[in-house]
Amino acid sequence: MDRILVITYPETALGFRMAGADVLEIERGKESPQIIEKVLEDGRYGLLIVEEGLLDKIPEDLEKRIRKRGRPVLVSIRSPERWEEGPKEPYIAKLLRKTIGYHIKIKRQ
Repeated sequence: MDRILVITYPETALGFRMAGADVLEIERGKESPQIIEKVLEDGRYGLLIVEEGLLDKIPEDLEKRIRKRGRPVLVSIRSPERWEEGPKEPYIAKLLRKTIGYHIKIKRQ
């Protein structure tokens, strides 16, 4: 069975791990197209969810090669640059509620 790999920033990695995906963390500003090439060589992932900042940096020929093969399927995501607090439900709590169908209260220390 194909696996899911998410290449994202550290502040959003935990949520994807909780959802059961394999996660590869990258730092903002240090995105490298070589990461995707290594994942392709591995060959065990059927779905590759990638931060928009990294996907924008991969060479056009590599992107064409991936799309031509049809595997892994590439999905672009954009994580928020900062988490905002306020009277509304925090973003991560809302995301968790939608994903697992259960409300989790996040308590700040």
